[in-house]
Amino acid sequence: MAMMAPRLQWRLVRRWHRRTLFVSVACALVMAGLAAWQHRLDRKLALRQSLFDRRTMPRHATRRAPAPEPLSPGALRELQRQRLLLVRDWGALSARLAPVASEEVRLLEIEADPETGTLRLAGSAASALQANAYAERMAKAGGMLRRVRLLGLERRTGGVRFEVGAQWSD
Repeated sequence: MAMMAPRLQWRLVRRWHRRTLFVSVACALVMAGLAAWQHRLDRKLALRQSLFDRRTMPRHATRRAPAPEPLSPGALRELQRQRLLLVRDWGALSARLAPVASEEVRLLEIEADPETGTLRLAGSAASALQANAYAERMAKAGGMLRRVRLLGLERRTGGVRFEVGAQWSD
């Protein structure tokens, strides 16, 4: 027995029947309706979520901080004074004052007024001669210190307390 090849007959068939076209259009309309419905539900969900977040958010976080009150003229002057104190070159001043001091002279206090540029030093020395010599060394060092003056001497047990005034410029 010999095998025979099957015979295929080709026929032109109309691909789109009216029913098929109707069902396809109906499915497309249903899918568009479902997509629009989902979009509307997503918008409602987002709105409810934002309302929920607003209600559960702490109330103090939603309030704005009150605007700071303007500073008074006295407070502004003090703020400017503090700023001037910060921008001064303290390292250079310390470097100028340290070599001038000796073992017999100890600096106890430094007071600076940044507005006027005045500098007042308080220290202790064994004698009035040493305190006077310290003031003279400061005056001769020059540089950023001008108009150096020995302002006062106070005799105490164990030595002398002195004050020196100077004009400080950067």
